[in-house]
Amino acid sequence: MLEFRRSFNCCKSFGCSNLGRVNSPDYTHDSYHLGFRALHCQRCGSYPPWVDDASVSQLLSQLLEQHFQPRLNTCPNCAPRLLMDHNPEYQHYGRTGAGNPRVRCKSCHKVYTLGRWTVNEHMPAILLALASATPPLQTMQQLTIAPKIYYQLLGRLAQGLRSWSREQEQQLKQRPVQRLLSESQIIKFSGNRGLWTLASADADSGYILLHSHNASHQPMSVEGVYQSKPDSRLAQFDELSILQALRQRYEQTMQRSHFEELNLGELQSLRGGYLAKPALLAYAHFQALRVFSDSHQHIHHYLEQESCIRGAALMGCAERIHTKLAEVFYIIRHQQGETAIPPEGHNVGWWNDRWYPDEFGAYCPITSRHHYTHPFKLTAASACEDFFSYVRQQVPTQLKSLAPLESLFEVARCLFNYCHSDNLGQSPAMRAGLVSERLTPEQLLYTAAEALAGEEAGSKKGD
Repeated sequence: MLEFRRSFNCCKSFGCSNLGRVNSPDYTHDSYHLGFRALHCQRCGSYPPWVDDASVSQLLSQLLEQHFQPRLNTCPNCAPRLLMDHNPEYQHYGRTGAGNPRVRCKSCHKVYTLGRWTVNEHMPAILLALASATPPLQTMQQLTIAPKIYYQLLGRLAQGLRSWSREQEQQLKQRPVQRLLSESQIIKFSGNRGLWTLASADADSGYILLHSHNASHQPMSVEGVYQSKPDSRLAQFDELSILQALRQRYEQTMQRSHFEELNLGELQSLRGGYLAKPALLAYAHFQALRVFSDSHQHIHHYLEQESCIRGAALMGCAERIHTKLAEVFYIIRHQQGETAIPPEGHNVGWWNDRWYPDEFGAYCPITSRHHYTHPFKLTAASACEDFFSYVRQQVPTQLKSLAPLESLFEVARCLFNYCHSDNLGQSPAMRAGLVSERLTPEQLLYTAAEALAGEEAGSKKGD
């Protein structure tokens, strides 16, 4: 069973033997030498900012519940999660008075009733309306249904599409090498409300694997809650040369009180939510991402140039970094990459990071080695940016409550992966080899429903 890291207060410097290791005798805890609470690693001299482990654990639990829900039609006692746990077999155990099949779990012997995920008469229209960015109120009026019914059906849509798509994604876990791309952006709503989101994609196909945000359904601790401060996000500086843009971004990073303190400006949570500090969400996100990455022999992880997520990404694969089975890189998209940076690379910034040119812009090895087992290869460089643009089109800006957001985001993720196409007419799922053609929203819905019904029939073993 996958074990997630629960403590993040450790060294995060590549090249230090303490990278990712907790409770080293080289550590001095609660150091304020640089003006903020930090851990001091005496072996390498670094001062990684202190991380509120309890808040990360809270956010991680929420992510696992949202994105890897228990499988449909499975034992409620064993509650195996999608992509994480083995689905226990069952045997028939009679029927209910209404004629529904009863089964007994072969693992824990609990008896339960099988249900079915079915397509309601309004679900095709709701999914089509979401795909065409029709406002929810307009859809409710067209279908003459109450808001309560609309959001119940939206939740069922998300549940079924998530279950089917996660089963599809099992195929992506079989590859010997996994290349990941992770980037962040703010999604804003009316009334100065919004949240910070983090997306991770399969870097070869652009298929979105995980999309998280920093709004918690439960109150955050004083150490974990986001306090509105002047925006410290890094600008793109597209009008400058790529080297000038990189220098400016490093200078902006140095102006922060510490490198993991990403401020989003004045931002309020949606009703029913509590905003967490972005760095804490990053630590939880990259732990949840291990559901995909831990089955691969080798990992390449490509990150936007943002120090707030650097340490979290390293903690997502620290053990593999020590054994040379994982590499982490910064990237920047810029039109001048191949022409402005020499092939042998160029040092930039206070840390003298070495940046190398590529057709999308440039990349910088965070895990800097003399030789890589697998070469740097980023095919779908704009995948996360494309997805964020798609989400902004699909999710209504007038949204006030956090309650339906998970369902809206999940439906958007599935529509983007299976229905959205590039200029060649291919969807991310096609490029990933999960489907042979781009699906329409209606095809997506009925393909999922048919597969889930077949999954129910196929799991009836031991009769």
